[in-house]
Amino acid sequence: MGTDGGLRGPDGTAPGRVPYYPVMLDLRDRPCVVLGGGREAEAKVRGLLDAGARVTLVAATATEALARWAAEGRIRWIRREYRPGDLAGFVLVIAATGDPDLNRRIRREADRRHLWVNAVDDPPHCSFILPAVHRQGDLVVAVGTGGQSPALAARLRDRLARELGPEYATWIALLGSMRPAVAARIPDPDRRRALWYRMVDSEGLALVRRGDVEGARRLLEALLDAAAGGPADAPPASAALTPHPTSRPGDAAPDPRADGFAEGADPAPTAVATTRVGTAPAGAISGSAHGVQGRSRQAPAEPSVPSPLPGHPQPTRSPSHQGPGTVYLVGAGPGDPELLTLRAARILAEADCVLYDRLVSPAVLARVRPGAERIAVGKAPRGAGGSMAAWSQEAILDLLADRARRHRVVVRLKGGDPMVFGRGGEELAELRRRGIPVQVVPGVTSAVAAPGLAGIPLTLRGVASSFTVASGHCQAGSSQDWARLAAADTLVVLMGVANRQATARALIEAGRPPAEPCAFVEWASWPRQRVIRATLEAVAAGCVQTEAPAVWIIGPVAAWADEPAIRGTPPAARVDAPSSPAPVRGASRR
Repeated sequence: MGTDGGLRGPDGTAPGRVPYYPVMLDLRDRPCVVLGGGREAEAKVRGLLDAGARVTLVAATATEALARWAAEGRIRWIRREYRPGDLAGFVLVIAATGDPDLNRRIRREADRRHLWVNAVDDPPHCSFILPAVHRQGDLVVAVGTGGQSPALAARLRDRLARELGPEYATWIALLGSMRPAVAARIPDPDRRRALWYRMVDSEGLALVRRGDVEGARRLLEALLDAAAGGPADAPPASAALTPHPTSRPGDAAPDPRADGFAEGADPAPTAVATTRVGTAPAGAISGSAHGVQGRSRQAPAEPSVPSPLPGHPQPTRSPSHQGPGTVYLVGAGPGDPELLTLRAARILAEADCVLYDRLVSPAVLARVRPGAERIAVGKAPRGAGGSMAAWSQEAILDLLADRARRHRVVVRLKGGDPMVFGRGGEELAELRRRGIPVQVVPGVTSAVAAPGLAGIPLTLRGVASSFTVASGHCQAGSSQDWARLAAADTLVVLMGVANRQATARALIEAGRPPAEPCAFVEWASWPRQRVIRATLEAVAAGCVQTEAPAVWIIGPVAAWADEPAIRGTPPAARVDAPSSPAPVRGASRR
């Protein structure tokens, strides 16, 4: 909405409203004036001091901190109210007076002197506004709302701050230390730009997070050697890294434009469909599931893959990518995007291509980077129909290998956890056999999430001290050990809807009590979540109607199902199935 309450136009601005132009100012040793001596003035003075400005305060009274800074000589304090002419000689003005009439007079003088002025919480008298800022060393992230909601800007800033931790200060300092060597050894601007993308997209940041700064430096040097065609005659000097959250680039630095990678320059395209086709030269560097490798190796030949998918044109290689990318086997959790791990969310936001299963929720897919290729490769249950059923496991593996040779970040997105009945182990082994770097990103398995979301504890003191997770269907030629499953304190059955009647009968025959409580949790964490409570004999007799996907919990703890179901679902979302019309014979479990 715009300031007049109207809808914003295609450019995101209100009708008749001109958007602000974002800039970052170098205020080192530049004279700035702050008018007012309260808490808001204190915050603005602190920000200006962090930026290296020479600050003059004009105020009759001041906070304790402002008075202390003045006594220490960090700022100049003129102890009186604003007078016309006070703005002479300054380059930037901040009015923190809290008085709109006074701010209007300050704005008039600033306009006459061609000075930029910010009036705190008074947009009509501002010629510029200040965003909410997060700093990590030389990394500066600014969030603005056009002056409409500074509180929202602050909340968004805080959210970004949780993602951009102190490791970014070290990573930026490390990248900066490489600039002279990159400029000297890669004279071509286009090749430099591509190299910088390979560096920032590498596993170097992950190494820094683990505390291996030297490993990250060696990786960057190996990438430079590969781009330059071999190591330099003399190794580049390794500048000491001493990042600090408040450090500033006080020393002279190389001009960013000199290496063809100035901030604000158009980045190399990374979308799936691009007009430039890159090739991976021999000696390309790639990551590894066991850590980043600095060895050079020949890029594998392009595999033979099926013809392009309908609606998915065969993508060309991203121009900044060389050699095989990394496939991430990512667990999407039960469906609620807030149950994604932080690492899963970060990888989805960086993905070039995502191959996702049928049970990955639209809300989770919304976390995928805009412009990334998305391919549905799930397998629909027997009888469910749908185009997903046509995908074989071999075709999925071929597609993963193909996309990994075209992109940097390829995600195999699976509901729950990829290593719990998700064939993640098979895909991990096969991708490694094909020489594709692969990493596993665990997810919240529905075997644990669904009971918890329904208020069912899998273990409970005095009731159940262990639980067992089993599949509800078996591969041809195999069978379940029903005696072992019948002995479990709590049994969780995944993919058990279709065979639930036969499974219940087998468990009763193996010794579980017919009257034992059980519960089906359908669509766990989705808006349509539903919990059905029953007994084992009712399921065996065919009295329980449920639909996939559902997690089946069997054991005394199933009686703890919430009343009503949780997560804002209505009471009708919990159903008590009718009892069995006739007892099902079976022995006692113990």
